[in-house]
Amino acid sequence: MILLWVPFALLLLALGTVLIARSSRRASHMACRKCGYDLRGTIDAPRCPECGNGLDGDGIRMAGESITVLWVYMIGLMLVSAGAIATLVAMWAMIAFMLRNA
Repeated sequence: MILLWVPFALLLLALGTVLIARSSRRASHMACRKCGYDLRGTIDAPRCPECGNGLDGDGIRMAGESITVLWVYMIGLMLVSAGAIATLVAMWAMIAFMLRNA
């Protein structure tokens, strides 16, 4: 029973790590930093046509810039945390079982 926790915990840790690693990607085109609107045809506009954000130097996400997909990162972080907690619970249960049967 206790040993079934170990693969489950390792699976959670692995899935969470993969999701965290895949949460960052590169932008393929220029986009509004606030809403992500594709600015390929409107680069000379002073504001984003979608959200009204100013398109000065900080308002544009350049092609090749790293983008973190927050919800993927958060799910990965939750899976890693759950895996760590499951590992600790499994270790505690094994130690308690060994001490009881010693």
